[in-house]
Amino acid sequence: NLQFVEYPDFGFFNLQFNLHPDAGHPWLDVKVRQATAYCFDKEATADAATDGQGVAIYSDIPPASWAFPSSGVETYPFNPDRGKQLLEEAGWTVGADGIREKAGEKLATVAGVRAGRPNRSKWMQLMTDQIRQNCGIDMTFREVDFGALLNMLNIYPHINAADPGSGKPFAAYFGGWGTSLDPDPYSLYHSDNCSTAENPQTFNYICYSNPEVDRLIEQGLRTFDQAERAQIYQQYAILQSQDVPTIYAWSDIAREGLRKSVSTTEGPFPLDTPTFFWEIEKFTNVKQ
Repeated sequence: NLQFVEYPDFGFFNLQFNLHPDAGHPWLDVKVRQATAYCFDKEATADAATDGQGVAIYSDIPPASWAFPSSGVETYPFNPDRGKQLLEEAGWTVGADGIREKAGEKLATVAGVRAGRPNRSKWMQLMTDQIRQNCGIDMTFREVDFGALLNMLNIYPHINAADPGSGKPFAAYFGGWGTSLDPDPYSLYHSDNCSTAENPQTFNYICYSNPEVDRLIEQGLRTFDQAERAQIYQQYAILQSQDVPTIYAWSDIAREGLRKSVSTTEGPFPLDTPTFFWEIEKFTNVKQ
């Protein structure tokens, strides 16, 4: 006697790359980031890591949003050949142990993931196994206490909590963010919020910076017409997907249960959006 409203939650999990120019790691090269995205099957990985309770995503704007970019965003479908081509173009060749190297440096890092969150660790395990086997990228991960991760993100220059002995900033970190019905990526992705020694505790601790993306984020905040704003944020998402500052992993599937008798005076309401109750004055609950 139930019906379920079901939609991807307004929040996401993602593999975030540290883009501070002085971070000194291979993923500062956009070709390496793009190759990493090509070298694993995101849809299958998200489904397996969440036991079918999550959906793969490609932007911080969720599918249930009025601003969702339904086309144009780079999705990096599973294509190891394309990934290997990009790595070769970037100068990374396969070494004797199967791991790519360049000028004596291995294409390797240890990424931090919050301890006690099995879905996140499973996603990282599946992803890192694939990129190593398919493309020779040696990214491993380590579960880290949340307090240590917060220190990493809040203290410049963001020394890798998964490999503190290295004394180096992290190259990649797997985390998550909550979002709202109204898109506003300013705090996460505008260059004004790039963390620095003087201002270390910002949400853009990865220091993603693109002048055109900055312009679109600012334009979205100044525009009132929703249709125009949707176009602005869709273009923002397309440009960001080309830069790959982060590999979006998944959003949880959210569900809300209602009696099957709940409907509206105008018929059934949409069951795939968190705003199903928008015109609540039209709701009915006629017993069957």
